[in-house]
Amino acid sequence: MDKNLIKLQFKSGSGTVEMGKGLTYRLLEKPTGIEGGEYTVETENNNQYDGDTVLDRRIEKRPISVTFEYPDARNAPDKRDFLIGFFNPKRTGSLEVDYCGRRRYIEYEVVSVKDNQTNLNEPLKMLVELICPEPTFKEIYEDETVIETWINGWHWKFSLPFKFRERGPQRMMVHNSGHLATPVQIIFPGPALNPQVINHTIGKFMKINRSLGPYDVLYVNTDFGKKSVEIVRENGQRENAFDYIDIQNKFFELEVGDNDIEFKCDDADLVPQEVRIRYRNRYLGV
Repeated sequence: MDKNLIKLQFKSGSGTVEMGKGLTYRLLEKPTGIEGGEYTVETENNNQYDGDTVLDRRIEKRPISVTFEYPDARNAPDKRDFLIGFFNPKRTGSLEVDYCGRRRYIEYEVVSVKDNQTNLNEPLKMLVELICPEPTFKEIYEDETVIETWINGWHWKFSLPFKFRERGPQRMMVHNSGHLATPVQIIFPGPALNPQVINHTIGKFMKINRSLGPYDVLYVNTDFGKKSVEIVRENGQRENAFDYIDIQNKFFELEVGDNDIEFKCDDADLVPQEVRIRYRNRYLGV
């Protein structure tokens, strides 16, 4: 991987720092840790057969190191002070990597900031070491699939002759083009009785045993550590709906490839106009 083909954009607080060819800060070597990370495979010895049995696989936290310079020695002291403050260990930052036009981002924590300048007359050289507890890179932009209940039919302003709208399929393939399974956000508007979203590909579903009024919206987030189930009422009031989760409910993710997604509710006459599935593809590196 050529450092000249890489551009980095760090965001921390309200500030931004960009590094790469032709930018204010120049990379001295390719960053480490932005490709495949460290993996652990847990195994158990087989007593009566050769080899081991795989018990678990996990992706370890991701270390990233970046060595860069600021070429104008006259302004080096001010830039040095700025960079020490920018890479603040008390703030979680976001790193966007652009490698040959392929852009992905990851959140990081600062481990150390080191000044590698040997004398005050040379360009400012620094080493920043980061750690990413959540080790996967994510798509810059969120994907969204809309499953529409009613299709075709008239649109305002309509012209004669027009045809009535038709009930569409409440089932659609949702494609995850990343390297790993990814959590989803489900937006399920009312009216609905006991709304349910099913991932038939993996045999899991999300069901909330609660009625939604015509102006209520159910929001579900299946992200690990951020799981939430809320109903936003017509007046804007937010209600925690965890207590209404069906006992057989599973917070599913989208598997890599096609996922057969269906939505339904217990009263067929209470069917929303559409249900939205939002997600970001996740990757093992850039």
